[in-house]
Amino acid sequence: MTQAVLEPFSAADLPESADPAAASAAAYATGVVELLSGLLLELVRARQPEVEPVLRGELPVAELSPELLARTLQVQGIWFQLLSIAEQNAAMRRRRQIEAERGYEQLRGTFAQVIAAA
Repeated sequence: MTQAVLEPFSAADLPESADPAAASAAAYATGVVELLSGLLLELVRARQPEVEPVLRGELPVAELSPELLARTLQVQGIWFQLLSIAEQNAAMRRRRQIEAERGYEQLRGTFAQVIAAA
């Protein structure tokens, strides 16, 4: 096993955008990711506190027992699922925001947009 350390388990800021709808969606997504990260770490602290240092990148993978490695991988799998849900939620929120601000015809991929462009 290599001496690699798992990446820190934290929310990273999304890049800035000139589009106000995109900037708003990025800020929302960052907030949701921070919330989910905090809640998941809180759950880990309550249920399996020895996993937290691994998730934060403070404990090398080589020092993990097979049981702890399995738990860590399980938590990371849950984290990736939560991130996916948060991204989908932010995308739908952005889509609804664009629809409300610019009209349904400006929403790419809709019949209204295709007909308006014709």
